[in-house]
Amino acid sequence: MYGRKACQLVKELASSEKGQLTPYNSDVFDQVTEECSQHHLELQSLIRIIFQQIFSSFSCLGLDISVGYLFSHT
Repeated sequence: MYGRKACQLVKELASSEKGQLTPYNSDVFDQVTEECSQHHLELQSLIRIIFQQIFSSFSCLGLDISVGYLFSHT
């Protein structure tokens, strides 16, 4: 996780003959894209939590700001 599979793809590319682009490992590539998607979802969740904490602080001050509005465009 966190880039190990992507590093594996880069190492495979680096080990190829100079000037030659060898076919990439499609199974590892699929794993990398899945890993990136999972990381994206995890980051979105963390960002929502942070914004909720920030906006709950604002509500204590009497300000009403909707967290849902910020994320409705993603």
